[in-house]
Amino acid sequence: ISFDVTPDDSMPANSATEIRIRGLDGNNERCYAILTVTVGQSYGASSSLGTNFLNNVEPGTSESTSLSITNQGNGADTLSIAHSPVPSGWTVSLSSSSVNLLGKHEPQDDRQESIGIEVFVPLSALADDTVTITFTTSSGGNSAVEVTDTLEVSVAERHEVDGTVLSIDQTGRSDQQIDFPLIVHNNGNVQDSFRLRACDPNQPGSGCSSPSWQSTFVDEQDN
Repeated sequence: ISFDVTPDDSMPANSATEIRIRGLDGNNERCYAILTVTVGQSYGASSSLGTNFLNNVEPGTSESTSLSITNQGNGADTLSIAHSPVPSGWTVSLSSSSVNLLGKHEPQDDRQESIGIEVFVPLSALADDTVTITFTTSSGGNSAVEVTDTLEVSVAERHEVDGTVLSIDQTGRSDQQIDFPLIVHNNGNVQDSFRLRACDPNQPGSGCSSPSWQSTFVDEQDN
């Protein structure tokens, strides 16, 4: 006679249970044997992000979230956390790259832990950039056990402009048009439009000096 025993992980790893195999004569036990089964270890994990979206992160700053990790196996395990590559200048910081957790039959505080995640967005990031970062949690006891979570990070618009005047001192005669070439730099991270206004001494608080000479802005096509 052969006996097949198929245990599950409803008991902690390395725990033992006895199976009494009885030989009966009618209802009377004539003999018996004790089969002791020791439960092996199962491996599993689950994880979840505090939020799956970090929206409108200002370039040059960081935003944070958390990753909660739970050991779903029936024994202690070391779970490692890694993330997918990010564009140049971006950084992802984890408060811990691994956690040691007891099995699923233990109290929640012993089988679950949260780590902090900080994402830095560089000044060079464009407003239409959306970066998806994948976090992978894997079991130290069984490398085939992996769970993933994705975090989407979008970049806020940054508006900034400056100008360079190529010549600030020129000499001209009466009724002669004098040109002061000006290069406008869009230092923001999004396509933008800028309004140019000449200094007008007739406008209160302009800070301009008299005389009030007519001045206009034109582009390379004289528009």
